[in-house]
Amino acid sequence: MLTATLLMLSTCALPIMEPVASPAQENRVAAMFKVLARSSASAREKNDVYAELTDLRDFELDSLKPYLRTRRVDLRAEAVFARVINDPDGGESFAAEVLREQQVPMEVKVAAMRGMAWHHGARGRVEALRQLSRAEGALLLEALDLIALDVSSTDIPYLIRVLEAQPGGRAESKAVQMLRDLTGYKMANDAKAWKYWMRYHKATGTPFFREQSDEENEEWTVSYFGLPIYGKDVVFVLDSSGSMGAEMEERGPGSRGQIAIKEVDQLLPRLPSNGSFGLVCFASEVRCLSSAMLERNSPSLARAKQWTAARNFDGGTDLFGGLKRALEFSPIEEIVLLSDGAPSVGERDPREIALGISNANRWLNLRISAVGIGVGPAQRRLLKEITVQNDGDLVLLR
Repeated sequence: MLTATLLMLSTCALPIMEPVASPAQENRVAAMFKVLARSSASAREKNDVYAELTDLRDFELDSLKPYLRTRRVDLRAEAVFARVINDPDGGESFAAEVLREQQVPMEVKVAAMRGMAWHHGARGRVEALRQLSRAEGALLLEALDLIALDVSSTDIPYLIRVLEAQPGGRAESKAVQMLRDLTGYKMANDAKAWKYWMRYHKATGTPFFREQSDEENEEWTVSYFGLPIYGKDVVFVLDSSGSMGAEMEERGPGSRGQIAIKEVDQLLPRLPSNGSFGLVCFASEVRCLSSAMLERNSPSLARAKQWTAARNFDGGTDLFGGLKRALEFSPIEEIVLLSDGAPSVGERDPREIALGISNANRWLNLRISAVGIGVGPAQRRLLKEITVQNDGDLVLLR
């Protein structure tokens, strides 16, 4: 009995040891980032790493430190996201520090904000509301997404401020849609009108809400083959392969390529006056109107029309190459893809293409929509996967 008691006491006196990482465990994080840093890594390999980084042990968080300040923005964003979501006690505080730093790249701040959303906490919501009045681009869209998880009438003043500060573009469109859902009103992006009715209901003590009419429909200013475009900075990615020379049944007379270009020529002048655009054509090779976005002005519109008129339709289909080039433009809010066939040049694996585009857009928050002309089942699935994973819409034509 005494021996047993002494043994128990000696056991209780032992210090509680924290888990210690073995060399193999310490190297696990480094190995994951080595995959992400490798240009030859497949989209599937990177996707597997993203999944692994959501389940780190406490003692592995220190292994993220070298990547939290790396110059590689993509690696730094992944490290910040992993740090925030895997630390239930200090993750949100760390994210708030990242968001307050002045020189942090936009993608890294987006990762911090998305990590706060992972925790579903009040602090993340407060930080998102703060960003509505100061952020722009991808970070503003991320903050709106976080608010949308649990939006309420108390958010209305903050959403109206977005309309005041962001004329045109996807953030404005998203804020308007949230206001419409909250209030039942179908007003457009008129901040003064929204503010008037908010004050009216407050003064009269009535709820800022009314029943929606069945006759009221969603509206958008610009569309491409019926595909709504919400961004003010848009890149059009057009298939110019040989098959685009075929007649287009629904919109003839004229070939698929000619009609696609005609639609673009008519659409560009209708983009917001403070917007910009880019044009990418892909066949066996990828060609661009310019190396950078062009302001939507008369000289740029004339230049675009001259360039599109010179397009020929021949060669294969490097769809992945065209989308990758579009993702390199900046500033950009939206990509619109048009294609009529399966990839035949460059990357041809549909799953690798869809994952590769989604991975490249991981912290950019771009909307990617598509128009498919006469596409078969496999290509239809690919276009659907690309658009679903990137907040876009899909229109299919014969």
